[in-house]
Amino acid sequence: KSAGERRAELAAMGVELLKARKARSLGLDQDPAYLHRRDDFLRDLVTVQLVKQLRAKYIPTDEQFAAYYKDHPQDFTIPERRRLQQIVVKTKEEAKKLRKQIAKETTAENDPFYKLAQEKSLDPAAGRTSGVLGWVTQGDGKVMAELEKVAFALKVKEVSQPVESPRGWHLIRTLEVVAPEQLTLEKINDSDKRERYNEFFFKEKMTPYLAELRKQHKVVVDPEWFGRVTLPSGPPEAPSAVKPSLG
Repeated sequence: KSAGERRAELAAMGVELLKARKARSLGLDQDPAYLHRRDDFLRDLVTVQLVKQLRAKYIPTDEQFAAYYKDHPQDFTIPERRRLQQIVVKTKEEAKKLRKQIAKETTAENDPFYKLAQEKSLDPAAGRTSGVLGWVTQGDGKVMAELEKVAFALKVKEVSQPVESPRGWHLIRTLEVVAPEQLTLEKINDSDKRERYNEFFFKEKMTPYLAELRKQHKVVVDPEWFGRVTLPSGPPEAPSAVKPSLG
């Protein structure tokens, strides 16, 4: 910035300081709405400082993280994923019939499962998705437990026996499998995964910390407060580009 621009900014800041001084001389700093907003600002400011301090305490150093990685390799394993596809029909007999038709019509060049899913499946999305459910890991809740158990025991493209659920009878199969992957410490540190693990450790420590805080201090809402203070309906008008001072 040029010297002229810096002088203009300082002049604008001076004007804001003069306006704040005038407001205080008029007693406006004792206005209930102002005091409420000031208290909110100070509360948020000190809360940010507390969280910053706790993050420094709870997020592990590189040495601590490496030690945890060594002792808990299972926490750094990406589980097996499977891309699933299904056809849902009303009866077991209909499912058996479709399964036989799929086996009969399947060749190296022809895969009838997609077309039959569009034409026969009760799933309202099947006309658009051809019955493809997407990627699933065990226990992620994306598919019903009875279907997940069967799907993760199948070979690729193997069509299951009919499986019953509250929605009907399912033929399910696995389209692709991605094997489990053990993340290396180097890969974690060289990606955004380390930050995600840091957030996990922080939240894991913060949960009991906040629970203990609530146990030690009872929080009471004063219903009469809402009748004592009238808050402004919108933000105050700022006459200049410089953020107004609360002082």
